[in-house]
Amino acid sequence: MFSDNKSALRFIFSALSIYLSWYLIYQFVLIPDGRLDTWLTTITTEASAKLLNIFGAKTVIFYNTDKCFLFINGARGLGVAHNCNGLILFVLFSVFVLLFPGRIKDKLWFIPAGILSIFILNILRIIYLGYINIHYPHLVEFNHKYTFTVIVYGFIFILWMIWVNLFAVKVIKTDEFKS
Repeated sequence: MFSDNKSALRFIFSALSIYLSWYLIYQFVLIPDGRLDTWLTTITTEASAKLLNIFGAKTVIFYNTDKCFLFINGARGLGVAHNCNGLILFVLFSVFVLLFPGRIKDKLWFIPAGILSIFILNILRIIYLGYINIHYPHLVEFNHKYTFTVIVYGFIFILWMIWVNLFAVKVIKTDEFKS
């Protein structure tokens, strides 16, 4: 994957630098403004409700300043907070792909496709947490904190491995032949 330790260290340093920059921008610009988180939390909750409605559930959403509450079939509500809207996952995935070798034209379609698939996975996560909340409320916290964290980050890792093995390798092997 990395041809030498210098490449690995450069990748790690670059990833940490970009992540730290993102964190500072997020904490001091985006959170105080609030519009991006509110929009993303709203569309994620509404997409979850629409998918549930397609499958026959009756949903109601209550909007709050920092979260949306999704009620399924009049049962217990599930809060979808801003930190559960997937934004940090989109950034994390994008940074990994951007920092790893690959053709720009491949990155221009792979990153949006990856973000869309993470968005869909997050919608499914919310739906499952909603049903767990109705039928097994004592298991919501465990599944939210552990089960779905492993699933979501595992999925992002798989996407990144697809990038590394199918797209980055082409560039690395091409560069090796040129030298």
